[in-house]
Amino acid sequence: GRSHMSLPNGGDFNMRVMAGGDGHLAKVPNLSTPDYFIKIGLTLYKVQQSIYLLDFQKMTGDAFSFMTLCANIITELKTLSAASKQQQQQQALLAQQLAAQQQQMAAAQGHFPGQG
Repeated sequence: GRSHMSLPNGGDFNMRVMAGGDGHLAKVPNLSTPDYFIKIGLTLYKVQQSIYLLDFQKMTGDAFSFMTLCANIITELKTLSAASKQQQQQQALLAQQLAAQQQQMAAAQGHFPGQG
């Protein structure tokens, strides 16, 4: 099979897919048509505290597009996870800095936390 796609930069892309050991060409869907779609099912499981498992299931569409979509979703989730971890680290650092400033202010005034 052969699929012809137009790339965002205006170029063209032709794809041929060989299937199996007999060298026959597999049918490749035209992904650039507006009516092309794939349908997937997602199930999220909580495995442990702060650890989740995302299960992907292909409902309709071809396997190549399904795998590409799954890879894009995983990449996006990794990016979001890294950003979330970085934000948590920044918040923890700010909290430490605030606590240190409060201790310095209390020490300068002669008061220490826990003393009357």
